[in-house]
Parts: sequence; structure tokens; C-alpha cells
Amino acid sequence: MTVPRTRGDCALGPRPCPWVRCRYHLGLSRRRGHESCALDVADSGPQEFETIAWHMRTSTGSVWEALWKAKSKLRRALRGEQEDPWARP
Repeated sequence: MTVPRTRGDCALGPRPCPWVRCRYHLGLSRRRGHESCALDVADSGPQEFETIAWHMRTSTGSVWEALWKAKSKLRRALRGEQEDPWARP
């Protein structure tokens, strides 16, 4: 088996995913009968905060904070603003 280089290479690959070094692997949070790849979870469509938190083994507040930061960063990028290196994360 060769290591996949793109999502297309691994989308139909074996599950649970054997590529534990992949950045999208949910190895630490993998539970029996559930996805082992964050991209599989994303492909399954919109998720509740509780579901995302469950997969990431974190709180819904942490998921909300990550979403808020990502949206803020996207808004700044769409406005063409430079990211402030001294801003609080």
C-alpha cells in the first residue's frame, strides 16, 4: 500500500484509516464503529457542536472558539486586511 497524497487517494481507502501519521487522522479520539479520519467526518455534512467536540475530545466551547477564530480570520482575508502578528489569538 502506498501513502495517499490527496483526498482522492484515500477517500475510498481502508477504514479504519491505517495512516496514523496523517494530520487528519483521529487516532487519539478514534472509538469503535466511528470515523478515523477528520475528512470523513467533514464529508458527511454539517455536524452539531456536540458531535465535533466528541470527535475531538474537547468541549463545545472550544469548538465554538475555533469556529469564531476561523470566521474572523476569513473575514479579514476577504477584506484584504493584513493579519496583526501581535493580536491575541
